[in-house]
Amino acid sequence: HLEEMVLKEVERFNLKKQTIISSFNHLSMRHMRALDSEIDIAILFSAKLIEPWNYGETVGATSLHPHLYSMTEEMIRYSEAHHIPVRPYTVNDEKLMEYFFQLGCEAIITDYPERAITIRSRWEEERSNYV
Repeated sequence: HLEEMVLKEVERFNLKKQTIISSFNHLSMRHMRALDSEIDIAILFSAKLIEPWNYGETVGATSLHPHLYSMTEEMIRYSEAHHIPVRPYTVNDEKLMEYFFQLGCEAIITDYPERAITIRSRWEEERSNYV
């Protein structure tokens, strides 16, 4: 199976703590969780789910990768408050990047990582001035 092959390569290069296994194939993510209880698994989804943190748990996910318009502000805050990282995709607009960082998203998935790093650093600097 593909899941065994992927996990074998991650382990061969000793990258388990640096790896997030993420897929739209939630059955595959469930199988990956059965193979490994520690690796970070994230479900990709584009539809609005009711309580995605609960659904994610049923397939063994430890984090969420929703389409940028499939999570509400309340859902993001709830997930992050319960230590379920949310990393929306594909966030290329600078205002949306800042918006998701302000909501507390651990990270975003983007085609422009340099731009996102700059925006996140600027936002964290401004936030630290008010704390």
